Amino acid sequence: MVGIKSIKKKQYKGKVYDLSIKNSASPYFYANRVLVHNSLYPHIMIQCNLFGRRKPNEIQDRPFWSGDNKWQTEGTYYADEISPVGKLLRQWYFNRLYFKRNFLLVSDKKIYKMKDIEKFKGQKIYRMEKGNNELTTREVDDEIVEQFLKLAEKGVDRREYMIKIFINIMYGILNNPYYSLVYDRIAGGDCTRVGRQWTKYARKTFKEAGYPVIYTDTDSVYIIDKKNDKKTMLEIKDKIIKDIKDTVPFPQDTFDMGIDDEIKYMYFFKGKNNDEKETDVEMDEDDFVNKPKGFMKKNYIYVTTDGKVKIKNLGIRKKSISELAKQVFWFHLVPKIKQGQIKFSKTFINNVLKEIVAKDVSFAALRKEVGPFSQYEKTSPTSLPAQIAKRYGAGIHFLIPNLKKIGVGKGKSFCTIEEFKANNMNIHDIDYSNVWMELDYFVKPVVTKNIFDYD
Repeated sequence: MVGIKSIKKKQYKGKVYDLSIKNSASPYFYANRVLVHNSLYPHIMIQCNLFGRRKPNEIQDRPFWSGDNKWQTEGTYYADEISPVGKLLRQWYFNRLYFKRNFLLVSDKKIYKMKDIEKFKGQKIYRMEKGNNELTTREVDDEIVEQFLKLAEKGVDRREYMIKIFINIMYGILNNPYYSLVYDRIAGGDCTRVGRQWTKYARKTFKEAGYPVIYTDTDSVYIIDKKNDKKTMLEIKDKIIKDIKDTVPFPQDTFDMGIDDEIKYMYFFKGKNNDEKETDVEMDEDDFVNKPKGFMKKNYIYVTTDGKVKIKNLGIRKKSISELAKQVFWFHLVPKIKQGQIKFSKTFINNVLKEIVAKDVSFAALRKEVGPFSQYEKTSPTSLPAQIAKRYGAGIHFLIPNLKKIGVGKGKSFCTIEEFKANNMNIHDIDYSNVWMELDYFVKPVVTKNIFDYD
């Protein structure tokens, strides 16, 4: 009898991390942490005075900053006075803190919640006085305590979101020639360039201190805190922030990193391609290892220690995802993802699909919005939108992809729920191909056997 020498599996080509670290003295699992900068780009624009770039035809005898021999920049920026736009950004940021019901304490220069103001009576806090862009300080007295407690009770002022939008669009304005008064291609490039260098420096410092760095994003560093010692980890973070502030012309007390999440499980997925914008100069050894594998794209899911699932740049978050895929993912896969599972067999997912549709076939319908047929008649009369408009009229339609060639469509057919029922179709007549594509990240590879390798 011929024996099979080996059975080969098609392995999942993505990268999966279980970031839980078990403490030998405790049965509990400790998660890694993700530290995120507070508004990184706005703080770069303020601290480096990017709206105050020294132009060739301007006064040349003023002091300037061009990285302080620590960071690489293309432009040089005035270091004696912050630009009016920089002052405005700073004012907006402090106003945002106020509307978020936060404040900044002078003694340790950290941001606290207004509801805790009573703890700081007798100490000084920063204030942004109305009518000017300069910061002042004021001692916390009974009046401040009463004012802040009332504000905290009211909750976050919705103007905070408006200011957040204003702050975030400033980088886009800096890079857009339409806004000719502030447009500066060199400064815009330096904003992202400096940001990458600061993040790389944070990564390097944590690694040298013995903290494995799993991943870095635009403004965040994902580390494993092996000792489960938050105090020590934050001391290293404080050193990173101090080192950066010591090298910029206008250091801001609001510039910091905070623990955004504490993570139990983290799963990475391969991106579409490996074309990263980071240059070799800005990459380190981990980048050179991971880049060819496709692990540098922002495709991941993580589960926090309090059971929240957070998703970055995966298709399952898109508004265009089918209702059926959403049902499968959020109500059947997410509970298992929270328990540490990320890949599921086709059989399991197929059974879930059939179970959902058997209860309500409308979950299989896809939303199709079309204009009047006249809109397509001359240019694309046989296209799917044209067929839908001609048969069902203009508007929003919910159509079921089916295998029975009922309704409209050439390669793939779509029919209304009424047509589906009128033609006595059942769950086996539904075309689930779009759902499988949408859930592809979470499907286990099929195991294949190699029968050509014999003893």
